[in-house]
Amino acid sequence: MNFPEDTIAAISTPVGIGGISVIRISGKDAISKTDKIFKGKQSLSSAKTHTAHFGKIMFNDGTTIDEVVATVFRAPQSYTAENIVEISCHGGYYVTKILLEIILATGIRHAVPGEFTKRAFLNNRIDLIQAEAVAEMINSTTMLYHHAAMDQLEGKLSTEIKQIRERLLNLSSLLEIELDFADEDIEFQNRSILASELETTIGSLEKWIDSYKIGKIYKDGLKVAIVGKPNVGKSSIFNALLCNERAIVTEIPGTTRDVIEESITIDGILFRISDTAGVRDVSDIVESKGIERTKFQIGNSDIVILVVDPTQQITVADDTIISLIMEKSEPSNNNRILIINKQDIIIPNPLMVKELTRTFTHVVNLSATEGFGFDSLRKTIITVATENATVDIQQGSIIINERHKECLTKALNNLLNASNALSKKTSNEYIAFDIHSAMTDLGEIIGACSTQEILNNIFSKFCIGK
Repeated sequence: MNFPEDTIAAISTPVGIGGISVIRISGKDAISKTDKIFKGKQSLSSAKTHTAHFGKIMFNDGTTIDEVVATVFRAPQSYTAENIVEISCHGGYYVTKILLEIILATGIRHAVPGEFTKRAFLNNRIDLIQAEAVAEMINSTTMLYHHAAMDQLEGKLSTEIKQIRERLLNLSSLLEIELDFADEDIEFQNRSILASELETTIGSLEKWIDSYKIGKIYKDGLKVAIVGKPNVGKSSIFNALLCNERAIVTEIPGTTRDVIEESITIDGILFRISDTAGVRDVSDIVESKGIERTKFQIGNSDIVILVVDPTQQITVADDTIISLIMEKSEPSNNNRILIINKQDIIIPNPLMVKELTRTFTHVVNLSATEGFGFDSLRKTIITVATENATVDIQQGSIIINERHKECLTKALNNLLNASNALSKKTSNEYIAFDIHSAMTDLGEIIGACSTQEILNNIFSKFCIGK
């Protein structure tokens, strides 16, 4: 692995008008080169680590560009484990841009995306899981996503992966010792113990892989489509969930003619909720296009909510919507919610309710106008969102990174091969090879076995300055 020798700099805060901007400089010469342009009561080269210093940065003609605070972090007690100077200046397009240009003019190179965090990894301050967790933290949009990213940044998943690799290393070593003494017919490892160790490890990997179902929900959220005939209360329910009059509500059928999407968070999970055009037979071209988009939303949403007015009869439009919903859903995947609206003013049609509840496992009674039933609706949405995840989300690490899941899947397949070979009393060399391959797969997760190509791909997705 190539370790960088040069010094880099980049703006670490969003560029724009704000209270302050921060420019980060990292590398062997970060302090000495910054000293050439910084004028304060004390030189930065003589400053102690983790100290902040007020001063000015000026043009060559002595004109002040800005009054700044330069914070010094000496290696290895810094984010990158290198010398770092962080310059806090006044926020603004021009000031930040010109200060970075002055810094780069000293011979410092502009950092590429993710280069600061990559250096932290290369200098062994963090492993690859923790490095990726930095990006997850920056991108986190909900409490649960943030918690999962924080667990990984603190090293919880890394510790668990390393423990499993250590167990596999011990098993592999014992098997290889047996191979060295094969001519003497010596067996160092009890086969039942080996089988038990493999079974335990396979169980751990399966649990992690399964946790990705909930981890992906934490990270990406879920798409929810509210559908139904015109004037059943879709837009009123949409507005109530948002606590905002986002969609226009009138008694005129066909008011909503396009898909309106907004995001909300329920119990720490992000939901992208769509209010859709009511499905019916129309000749109006604009409304017709809206209905086609509704049908598209049904087929591309994780959860579909059908809203009905229970005073009405089931019509062709209802049958069309239900058919589309059923086509989208597997029989075992109950991602459908039925809302029986207008509970405050009507006497339900019992035949209609009975017919619909045969199709929908999850049924919520509410009144959009009076505002009752929404707590039940929110709980039902969370139930539907999480019911296919068998992992106990309160225990152990949650996988939120697709790369980790892919590496775990490869490791699991190798261990299943090893377990199968063991049961068939296959030669130790094949079992040891599969176990060693699983160790390599797990090593890719923490960065112990990663190639330069993998690392470049990972860090290129980071923002510049991190």
